[in-house]
Formats: sequence, C-alpha cells, structure tokens
Amino acid sequence: MRGVFLHVLGDALGSVVVIISALVIKFVEADWKYKVDPAMRQVLFQLLFFVDQLSDLTHYVTHCSLHSASLFYLSIKEIYIVPLQGNYSEVQC
Repeated sequence: MRGVFLHVLGDALGSVVVIISALVIKFVEADWKYKVDPAMRQVLFQLLFFVDQLSDLTHYVTHCSLHSASLFYLSIKEIYIVPLQGNYSEVQC
C-alpha cells in the first residue's frame, strides 16, 4: 500500500506542478519563466525521494526481491531455473 500511496501522491503533485508551471509561463514576463517547470519537477522528485526514504519502501522492496531471488539459482550449463532444497514458504516479505 505504501507504493500505491507514493504513486498516487506523485501523480497528484505532478498535476499541481504542471498547473503552476503553466500559470507562471503564461502570466510572468521574465527570461527565467521557462526554467520554472524543470526546477519544480526536480523539487517534486526530491520531495518524493525524501518521502520514500522516510517510508523505507525502497529498502523493503529490495530486501524482498533479493531474498526471494536467492531461493533459486540459474544453471548456466542447463539454462533453466533449478530450485534449491528447502521450504519455499519461509519467505516473509
């Protein structure tokens, strides 16, 4: 659910950034007005990255992916996945 929340938050804030950038570009008469959109996108990216680090989602997903990948190994000679011996229901992600 944290991933869904961050995705929806990113979409919603992305829409707000587009609206604000469009209003700045339309109504501001300055040379820097076209630099507002990329700057606001960068701020949005940094904000979402910070929220992601607070929620520890990247660490959790990476841990679960690497842990479940270690249950199998790829045999280069036979080119198919060979399951290791053991109980596969022990993965707790």
